[in-house]
Parts: sequence; structure tokens; C-alpha cells
Amino acid sequence: MKQPQAHRRTRGRNAFLWGIDHAPQHTDSPVGERVRVLLRKRYAWPRYLFIEEVSSGTGVHGERFADGLALAMWPSSGMWLYGFEVKIGRSDLMKELKDPAKWRAIGCYCDLWWLVVTPGVWRPADELPPSWGVMECVEASAGRDEVLRIRRRPRRQETFPMDRPFIASLLRTGVATI
Repeated sequence: MKQPQAHRRTRGRNAFLWGIDHAPQHTDSPVGERVRVLLRKRYAWPRYLFIEEVSSGTGVHGERFADGLALAMWPSSGMWLYGFEVKIGRSDLMKELKDPAKWRAIGCYCDLWWLVVTPGVWRPADELPPSWGVMECVEASAGRDEVLRIRRRPRRQETFPMDRPFIASLLRTGVATI
């Protein structure tokens, strides 16, 4: 049964997949949305399948969310899974770093994990997990659109096999974006 349109809008575009209590709170500012647009462009179909707001599972298993996941679709690109955490405020980043369980809930399945930030959020002296990469949203030269610049390359990490709650979440969210 199709959920009412107003219900979906009040809790994020994928709210109907989790039910009202488990829907991710997608309250991006215009800056956060610009960063997400850049990720969608960089990890576009058909080279990648990019999915936003992926939960660590469905139902009671869906406690943590990644801002995005991209699956490389071609064998020549390794068919790796990339995870993304978007941070537009320094305090939000510091909070993230104090709770490593948050990113590990989904990061354990990802070959590469990216922190995607706006200028001034990440500093090279910040103690990030060694495998994390950093992309920064910056203005391009000559008045062009913003771009994502790599500030620190991620290291490929060992991954865990995906469990069924995570696979179900990935598929539910992916189908909703098609």
C-alpha cells in the first residue's frame, strides 16, 4: 500500500521504507545538500550505484546510518563498496570521532571510507581512523561550480561479509532511489 505523500515529505524521502519511527532524519542544510549533489555527480550511474541514507539494517537492526554508499559496478574498478559520512560542522565531526561504533556499523562492509567535509571542518591534525579518506567541497577556479577535492586518500580496509539485515536495508534503500 502506498504511503501518503505528506507522510514521506515530513520524514525524508525514504521514510516509507522504515516506518515513521525508524526513518532517518534528513534535515540537511542547503550546504549539506550541495555536498550530496557533488557526491551524486562523482559517483554516478552506470559506473557506480550511489545510495543515500543507508541503514545498518532493517527494523530493530537499523540503528546507524551512512550518508551514502557507492558500489563500483565494473570489475575493472574492483567492484568496491565506498562509504561516505558528510560533515558540514566541526562540532559534528568531533562528535563522530568520539563514537567509533557509529561508522563501524556500516564501515565494516566498505572497502573504502570517506569523510566528506566543507572547508574548515577537517584539519590535518585531527586524529581520524587510519583507513579514512577525506574529500573537501571547494569552489573551483574561475567561478565554476563547487567540486570535491581529495585531501587525504583512504586506505583499503578488510571487510566483513554483509549480514542479511544490512543486505535488506541496502536493497530497500536502493530500490527506492531507482
